Amino acid sequence: MLAAAARLKLTFVVTLACLGHSYGAHGHLPPSYGGRLEVPLSDRPLSFNPTLAQRPSELQLVRLQYDTLFVLRGGRPVAHLLREAPQRSADKLSWSFLLRENVLTHDGKPLTAQEVMASLQAARRGPHGYLFAVIKGIFLRKGRMIIRLKHPEPRLGLLLSTPASAIAVPRGGRILGTGPFTRVRHSAARVKLVAHALHFAGRPYLQGLRLRIFSRASEEAAALQVGATQLSFHGESVFGGQPRHPTRTLDVASFRTLFLATGSRRAYLDDATAQRMLAVSIHRDRLARVAGALTRPARELVDPLVDPLNDRHRGKKLFDRALAARLRRVLARRFSQLKEPHVDVSLLVDRSRPADGALVAQLVADLDRVGLTLQVERVSARLYAQRVARRDYDLALLQHAPQLAEVHIALAGVLALGKMLKAAVECAAARCDLDQGAQRVGRLALIPLVHMGRRVHYDARVAGLRARSSGRLSYADVFWLRSASQRKKARRR
Repeated sequence: MLAAAARLKLTFVVTLACLGHSYGAHGHLPPSYGGRLEVPLSDRPLSFNPTLAQRPSELQLVRLQYDTLFVLRGGRPVAHLLREAPQRSADKLSWSFLLRENVLTHDGKPLTAQEVMASLQAARRGPHGYLFAVIKGIFLRKGRMIIRLKHPEPRLGLLLSTPASAIAVPRGGRILGTGPFTRVRHSAARVKLVAHALHFAGRPYLQGLRLRIFSRASEEAAALQVGATQLSFHGESVFGGQPRHPTRTLDVASFRTLFLATGSRRAYLDDATAQRMLAVSIHRDRLARVAGALTRPARELVDPLVDPLNDRHRGKKLFDRALAARLRRVLARRFSQLKEPHVDVSLLVDRSRPADGALVAQLVADLDRVGLTLQVERVSARLYAQRVARRDYDLALLQHAPQLAEVHIALAGVLALGKMLKAAVECAAARCDLDQGAQRVGRLALIPLVHMGRRVHYDARVAGLRARSSGRLSYADVFWLRSASQRKKARRR
């Protein structure tokens, strides 16, 4: 017993010494709890329910507020909310799960198997139900949750690590989670989160996290410059000024894909020839340059960084203005509306996404050269979502943020965005042919434009910031760097 205690004490001392050496080299003490961070969101969230989350901001908030049964580590699903690895039946059609006992929801009550089952049933009925089409039924037996499958699916753990499968508990008019942060307030301009002190995996270092929605990229950069926020997706300053505090950068290679979508208002835009004309009219290399660092022209539906073997479109010519002009003449012979040299066409844009501004200007210039005069409609996030759901637009700038950075799940999401739900179900189960992705573009009425990464500028006084493979930031391990003198001052207060 004494020997074991001595070993434990020695391990503790060595750990402290290592931490002290790591941070002491920079004049700072090891991580401490407290403080808050003010950071931007990429757009305005419309829902805080993980089963409905589709927008980048919504998916970011899901990872902060909710937990999933599995998490990805090294690209493989690992049990997270589970006490042990799931048990599988001999026919591989039944998976048995036993939940951890120390998981508490944000109101301090234990998470039950009934609540997990109800949450997964809601996910099956939601807009991401194509991910869970393989599930035949969910029921409880002797304290364990049983998932019965339609056919063997070794990827079930991967599917149950998606944000759509996050466990959400409706209670008292709110939707509660078990994640590292809990939402206490939100408005059209910001969302306020506080640390979940009883999180089973350990509470976050930060006491609070405030996420702001900016209407302009310059406002977001200026907020970091003057020290009002600690992070920006659009630079560290405006007009060449210097930020109030030193900054660092974090490159996030994969974030979202932007598409130009054709709606139901004008029949000629639904024509395959018209979509081919639009595709070759747009200078994607130029679009990528104006969009900023780490943005790449899109030759395919799924970012090649998600699908490393995706070289099937390499060398494909994306921009051909002469071909676009020929296709325009062909269309003019078939559709009387296109006989005029210039035709007015509307472009629907979500005004809560400041990053899209520069792209819109380039699209206006490119399509004007083939006789399409874009009338930009910048509408609120909610009206934008309603009109996109009805396809009530001529053209629209759509975005797709994948549930996971996994090629089949990412492609399934794009197919679902294009209303090809049967194909989405096949891809979610890894039963689709990736080589046919290019052939689906015309049928989807979606023209891929750019794959967007982002360079994150953040306050150098903050440490522990990292990005998940899907491009979403993790704030659970973020903390303020403090010297010994700063910590003494904080204690006196």
